[in-house]
Amino acid sequence: MRSNYPQTLLQNLQQWNPLEEIRLGTEHEVGDVQNLATLIVYPDGRGLETHWQKSGEAILVGLILHALYLVCQDINQLKSAKTGYGQDESITSNCHIRNAFPPNRVETAEHLSQLTGQTTIVKEQVTKGGKQTSRTQQEVQRSLLTWTSACACQAP
Repeated sequence: MRSNYPQTLLQNLQQWNPLEEIRLGTEHEVGDVQNLATLIVYPDGRGLETHWQKSGEAILVGLILHALYLVCQDINQLKSAKTGYGQDESITSNCHIRNAFPPNRVETAEHLSQLTGQTTIVKEQVTKGGKQTSRTQQEVQRSLLTWTSACACQAP
């Protein structure tokens, strides 16, 4: 599909992500999110007047904070006792949809491999002895995604 905009206009577009303005891990974090949520719920700046505006702003603050902390680079970051939720974290058990990018660490690749589960394949073994050939079949379990295959995935 071809764009209707000249290429020079597309190259000069400015982009701004307001979530990048939130100072995560500081005492300003919640205030920054509250300011952003207020701008979204009531953009003209006259304040939150109704119950629904106030409730919407409070829910949006919680949603933004929750979303900001669910993005992590690898499983070690999530399970870190210092910066994450610790070894007994319950975040991943409550996530029904998980997106993953090609991992850089073996631990994360192994975690992805475990998440995808196992499959059963039929392995055939052929034995030849003189003029006779014997075939045996055996069902074997293997990972749907091995950790090495997870590491070899191409980034989007």
